[in-house]
Amino acid sequence: MSKEYEEDKVVKAIVLTLESSKKPMNTVEIQKVLEEIDCPDIPPLLLNRLRLRGVIKGKLDIKQKAWLWWIE
Repeated sequence: MSKEYEEDKVVKAIVLTLESSKKPMNTVEIQKVLEEIDCPDIPPLLLNRLRLRGVIKGKLDIKQKAWLWWIE
């Protein structure tokens, strides 16, 4: 399978996970979900790229010392 197809599958999994979540999720929580599928990229880098493209929202939470991700 091509890398683009694999990335599309991972992006869809991320979006569905965040849509079904009642609250923002941190990077570690999302990585646990992605362990179930083959992720062709490093999840934190992929999450940041999706944030920069406007697909998802994200911000650094100082209290948790982690990035939080969500969809509006």
